[in-house]
Amino acid sequence: MPTESAAPGDNGGLSDERGADSRAALASEVGPGPGGDLSGVLPAFAGVSCFLALIQVSCIGLGLVRVRLSQPLAIAVLVTCLALAWLFAARHRPPASSPVARPGPAGGGALQLERFLQVLAAGALLWAGWTWLQLWVLALLRSPYGYDGLAYHVPAIHDWVVQGRVGFVAGVPDIPYTNYPMGVELSSYFAHHLFRTSRLLDACNLWYWPLAITGLAVIAGHLGARGIWRWLAGALIVGASAFVSVSVSAYIDAGFASTVMGAVAASCILVFHGRQNVWWAATLLGLNVGLMLGSKGFGLPFAITIGCLTALAVFWASGLQGLSRQARALALAGAIAVAVGGYWYVRNLLVTGNPIYPIQLSLGEKVLAPGIDHSYWAALSMPEWLAQYPSWARVFVAWLQLDAPIHFVYVWGGLGYIWIVGAVPAVLYLSFLAVRRRQRELLLKLAYLTVLILPLLSFVALPSLSLRTLWLHALGLPCLAVVLHDAVSRWQQRRLHLLTIAFAVAVIGVAVWESNRTVALEWEMGRDPAAQGVTAFRSSLAAGYPGLSEAPGFSEFLQADTVSRWRWQTSSGQLFGGVLAQPLGRRKIVVVPAPWTDWRDPYAESMVRNDPGAEDILRLQRAGMEWIVWDSRDGQESPQSLSPYVRESFRFQTVGGDYLHLARLVWPETHDSAGQTE
Repeated sequence: MPTESAAPGDNGGLSDERGADSRAALASEVGPGPGGDLSGVLPAFAGVSCFLALIQVSCIGLGLVRVRLSQPLAIAVLVTCLALAWLFAARHRPPASSPVARPGPAGGGALQLERFLQVLAAGALLWAGWTWLQLWVLALLRSPYGYDGLAYHVPAIHDWVVQGRVGFVAGVPDIPYTNYPMGVELSSYFAHHLFRTSRLLDACNLWYWPLAITGLAVIAGHLGARGIWRWLAGALIVGASAFVSVSVSAYIDAGFASTVMGAVAASCILVFHGRQNVWWAATLLGLNVGLMLGSKGFGLPFAITIGCLTALAVFWASGLQGLSRQARALALAGAIAVAVGGYWYVRNLLVTGNPIYPIQLSLGEKVLAPGIDHSYWAALSMPEWLAQYPSWARVFVAWLQLDAPIHFVYVWGGLGYIWIVGAVPAVLYLSFLAVRRRQRELLLKLAYLTVLILPLLSFVALPSLSLRTLWLHALGLPCLAVVLHDAVSRWQQRRLHLLTIAFAVAVIGVAVWESNRTVALEWEMGRDPAAQGVTAFRSSLAAGYPGLSEAPGFSEFLQADTVSRWRWQTSSGQLFGGVLAQPLGRRKIVVVPAPWTDWRDPYAESMVRNDPGAEDILRLQRAGMEWIVWDSRDGQESPQSLSPYVRESFRFQTVGGDYLHLARLVWPETHDSAGQTE
């Protein structure tokens, strides 16, 4: 990529503050000048952030006051959130500023090239929108297939629907993961009530795409990109194949990555864009950090890290003169973050004594609260082809996407070829340009972004799993957009910039190609080869348990409105729990034994399967329970305490070799004898 000294009077989208003090650089202003151009993108980003946060707060708040969410109430919530989001967006319109004079194209050919490239960037943005729309259609047509989705994401949403509100899921002690922070899943819960359908269970991540796109555009504008080039940074997220593939699943990594991008963008606004009202900027930061906090267990250390680094940067920029005002603004941001995303941690602390339940809470080697050790399970997940490399090299090997083509959720690559061939080189090249041109402000901004983002890797149990690090694009894609904008602005002065343009256009082409391939693979996932038409997708039941719906006993069992189950012991059983949870609220599922024996050790609790006790049997009898289902590895295990009440039993062997058992129960007052058939 070519280099040169900055031409006088032409910043090319990159500000040149050679004589500026670093503290003054931090306080740079919004607009076409040194602060970056955020007109257009900032109101959009603020509106999306506010809307998503209000949806979460509304669903949680209604649950806390025990108001059942219905379709009319969901519509009222939607309209109210949209109106408030629009008003909040209006507060973030950048103040008018005098435009900076820029030399225009010298001739017709130059003008045509620049317009062609702008059309290309607009086309990339339209392609991102088209990809997003296709995934919405796919989520509507296709049932959940992913392990985590069926094992605990879908059962958690089902339990909320049955409860009539968002709350602690106490009825499934063998699946403690249902009590993770689940802010992203709230979108599916809300959509279920809004549209009266369970067909959008796998669309929860798609609600967060606008946050990712606008957040990346804000960061690109913060670094100096203008016009359509800022939006290009957001559009190129479709080049991250794992971001696209998991967006149509209940794996919420894409949604979480979007909230991290939003938090990073909001941090940059508060720190660097001094002409924004500090209180509105602090509110925007609080909303995005709150969304991140409530989206995933990693949100807590991420929120603490981004919050502390933002506070340090703000205090350094303001100095002693504005210390009190900035401290109050940061306190406001913190309070809003807790209000938006703190519910899950406060709830789990009050119920179990562990704010990050069901994850193990530890301080160094000391375990403060037992739970699931993410590091241990992450190590077991390492595939052989990746484990053969040194631990320090695995992240970089995963970036090469040796397991391509990437689709569905069981992948290790997935940041996209755009990351390794476009984003990483762009970060290095932009840093080099800033050093060569002595652009102190740009260097400061790049350094801040790097310090803000890269330390987050230390909190990820398995950073070589690309699903966990999709948020790295908050650094790479904005830099790529700025590099292309810079080359387009300067190529007339130095023709070697045409090489940069050609390379960037090729990278955009690769991103479009990879996203198209990923979407095509997703369209084939779960398709019934014997059926015709685009809607021929298998249900979760047909995909995971072929033949079960016609099996003796099970066909009748699946029509029941209320069923019971013994605690799951196999992966086949856990996945079947997700099948039973569809459609949401269709049936009530009673788990026995019901009582939790050890709140403080969810892993041990999930491993225990005692026979139903006298209280459990009485509970089933009073409910007139007709069916109970359970699983086993050997096809023999059964709840002995229920044997006197079993009228007939059935057994089904799954594709994985485990067994599902079903028993029809009969109680003394309705049947005098009990027999059993197999």
